[in-house]
Amino acid sequence: MKKLISLLLLLTTCLSLFAMTSCGSEYRLGLGVIYNATNPTDALGGEGDEVDLGVTTATYTVCAMTLDKDGKIVACTFDTLETKLQYSHDGKAVEITSLKTKREQGKGYGMVEWGGSTLEWFEQADAFATVLVGKTKGDIASLATADGKGNSDVITAGCTITVSDFVKAAEKAYAAAESGTVVKDSAVTLSVNSTQTKADATADANGNVTVNTTFEASVGGNKVSASYKAAVTFDASGKATVPADGVITAAN
Repeated sequence: MKKLISLLLLLTTCLSLFAMTSCGSEYRLGLGVIYNATNPTDALGGEGDEVDLGVTTATYTVCAMTLDKDGKIVACTFDTLETKLQYSHDGKAVEITSLKTKREQGKGYGMVEWGGSTLEWFEQADAFATVLVGKTKGDIASLATADGKGNSDVITAGCTITVSDFVKAAEKAYAAAESGTVVKDSAVTLSVNSTQTKADATADANGNVTVNTTFEASVGGNKVSASYKAAVTFDASGKATVPADGVITAAN
């Protein structure tokens, strides 16, 4: 009888621990993307590197995040995609040679080698992410100062770059996570995949350069994603034109 009681107590304890572990291991997954684009310039004839090219720059800042049951940030990661959409004065679309994000460029991004920074871009983004861990919704905005830089905690962590878009992307990711997918782990990964299409302008039709990008946050087998399009159109003389939905479009 004593052995039976001992076994029952042990079983009860194990079940209780299992229940506590299961409850504690539930998180919510969120993804937030912030989009910006510069006004396009007309292409001008001339000589030298890129003198005759019209251009607009499309920039995305993205945050993938997990929250615990108390609404605290458990893990997050950031990336930025910045790409130039270009065209020539004779209406030719220019091939984009690289669609790597700043994180994918790693040390090749050059903040240390060429910018004199102590930490590379991805290291500074990770430093900002560490400050976010343990924070809740109301804490995020306070991490940026009026000039867009980080507060003292962010600077001390090693992030000295402008963080205003990080904050916006984190707020968007947090809002998505509040009602987002329930996952069993907190470790989140982020992927960015881009493809481009282009067409030269003719006397009868405008040309275009278009970049389609999908951002995906994942935890185990659970994934959330968002897809965007950046596009610029131009005529046969390299003059930027305004399509019905605007020169640069972003569609989620």
